[in-house]
Amino acid sequence: MSPLKFLNIAFLGSLFLLTSSSVKAQYQQKLFLDLRQGVLSEADYFADKSGPWMGAIITDNELKINPFNWDSIQLVEGEMDNYYQLTQKKNAPNFIFEGDATIIGKKISSTKFAPNQLYPGQRIVLKHEADDYIIYATGDGPRSSKLGSISDISNYKLFVKKNNDQSELLLSIDFFDDNFVAIEWIGDFNSDGKLDFLLQTSSKYTHSEYQLFTKETIK
Repeated sequence: MSPLKFLNIAFLGSLFLLTSSSVKAQYQQKLFLDLRQGVLSEADYFADKSGPWMGAIITDNELKINPFNWDSIQLVEGEMDNYYQLTQKKNAPNFIFEGDATIIGKKISSTKFAPNQLYPGQRIVLKHEADDYIIYATGDGPRSSKLGSISDISNYKLFVKKNNDQSELLLSIDFFDDNFVAIEWIGDFNSDGKLDFLLQTSSKYTHSEYQLFTKETIK
């Protein structure tokens, strides 16, 4: 695994002031379902199961892809709501997703980073192979959790800048309702030499949603 470095510093100055000419097109997105608690909501359980599904096991050092069998999910009838529980104990996935079965068995090096949430004005600096990356956030509202609530943040944007390339927009959210963007994993998922990002993207307290952001479409 290549040497990695990361910094958490205030993002000030005009180096990354955004204009229409300095921001490139958005990344491709793929939906991931969260199984870290061993349960799926009813809505997630009824996702389209027509294609092959895979499980992603994430550690500090790598993301490993295994086949996933929907028969390992069983209905549990609750007093208020039903939910679906994972019965698989060995090699239980953290996330599941639909994709190309040819990537089963693949192991992808994880890139270390901190923190996993960026308020407006904050950034992460890290290195992947020979490239330097900056992940940074812009928007209105508090610059840290000590200065205000996430509900006070608006016009939020998360960007990636590689070396001296143009900044690239990962996502844009107008406001937050007690749920905030979180970085869950960083690595080169599709082996194209560029970092990819698994993010929690929902702004609503009622649910979380996870999307893998890549530069190329994942089948």
